Amino acid sequence: MLSKKMNGLLNQQMNNEFFAGYTYLGIVAYFDQEELFGFSKFFRTQAEEELTHAMKIFDYVSKAGGRTTLESIKAPKATFNSPEETFEVGLANEKKVTKDINAIMDAAMAESDHATRVLLNWFVTEQLEEEMLFSSFLKRLRMVKGDAKGILLLDEQFERRIVTAEKDAAD
Repeated sequence: MLSKKMNGLLNQQMNNEFFAGYTYLGIVAYFDQEELFGFSKFFRTQAEEELTHAMKIFDYVSKAGGRTTLESIKAPKATFNSPEETFEVGLANEKKVTKDINAIMDAAMAESDHATRVLLNWFVTEQLEEEMLFSSFLKRLRMVKGDAKGILLLDEQFERRIVTAEKDAAD
């Protein structure tokens, strides 16, 4: 059975994951309007992942005898000045999620809550991958320095990456 403290921390993180998904959907809308559909697909995939993460916590809390509490989701940032800015927002979001997951892991360790630690181990690994992914793409965007040809090339690469990832997932 989850402690009251752990239940509260997991509920907060679940709601943070829903907000992260919402944030990425806001970025999808920006890229759709800019007709950069490769970037849009990347962030749509990220949004779907965040919603999956939220549901993973939702299901765990229920199975562990806790109670889930859904909160209102505030509106995410809606306007951006550049593709680079969207990845800065994404990286900052991922770093915050990492910090939050680590704090929950610390609490689980302090409580000797081994089941929650197993759940959180998955998130710790996932966050390392997410931060590396966003850092890498942000670095590429900074290399092109807003050059339209460079941005279109990266957009094309994102389009292929997502298509390849979807194909690999189907196999």
